[in-house]
Amino acid sequence: MNDGQNELNREINNELTKAYIAGLVDGTATITVRVKKDSDYSFDFSLEPHIQINRTEPFAIQIVDDWTAKNGIYGTVRQYDDKYQFNITRNRDIRKFLEEIRPFIQDKLEQFDIMLEDVLPALEQGMHLEDEEKFVEVVSLIDELRENRPSPGASSKYTEEFFRDRWDM
Repeated sequence: MNDGQNELNREINNELTKAYIAGLVDGTATITVRVKKDSDYSFDFSLEPHIQINRTEPFAIQIVDDWTAKNGIYGTVRQYDDKYQFNITRNRDIRKFLEEIRPFIQDKLEQFDIMLEDVLPALEQGMHLEDEEKFVEVVSLIDELRENRPSPGASSKYTEEFFRDRWDM
């Protein structure tokens, strides 16, 4: 094979891998922002974006881990007794991951758009650190992200309403 054919094969494999990963994300990933009580942060709470993929077999997690590493996206793999877990937690890595596989997403497209267009920019600009009102605005975006899950997950205690009540807004 010549160099042009090798490059084309690599590109095809990369696109197929992104489509495979998008299928995993559509089917099993959790895309969220964790709101956690933490006295080291403004207003005693931290906001941590998070993508998590759980599988009972290691094959799929290994594909995701290999692809992200090759594409400069930092993720971690954890092994438990009954499952394997892949996590991405840094803003820039979440952004790059979502942007790369977005063209292949079906079920979680709304969540991708909310995270890419609203939540990540707000966090990157530090809106949640400015004042209580801005913090609540960012939490309302997180609530919107939660509401757009294809299948509802566990509800969170820390919602826009919680913080409005807490700070008498």
